[in-house]
Amino acid sequence: MNRKMDRPVQEYAPYFVVFLGISVGTLPTVFLPQGAGALTIVVLFMKVFTGIIGLSITAVGVECYRTKNYRLAVLTGLTIVGWVVLAAAARFHNESSMSLVPIWMWWLAVILVFGLAHRSTSRIVDAAR
Repeated sequence: MNRKMDRPVQEYAPYFVVFLGISVGTLPTVFLPQGAGALTIVVLFMKVFTGIIGLSITAVGVECYRTKNYRLAVLTGLTIVGWVVLAAAARFHNESSMSLVPIWMWWLAVILVFGLAHRSTSRIVDAAR
């Protein structure tokens, strides 16, 4: 079945960003521990913080859908996916080598992910026009 798509791929970006926002907001609530103890307030703060971040990401997706400006939705989606891949790679490195990644490498990697997402966004949005 080879049917032509009616809408370009970037029109689906707001839906993906809304899904990412809901995931960022709800998954830490499900997977972070509920235990009592000295770190309970830190865990509660992390849940509230990720909830606020998730609501913000969802608002970006809804606004991009409403205004039909897909550039911000594509940039947000690519940045979040890049940071998740970066966190997974860092976790794999930490568990396999039993050493932590230096903070300067974290900052460099975060900036690199954002730069690559920005460059890719320009190519994706401009290619669809």
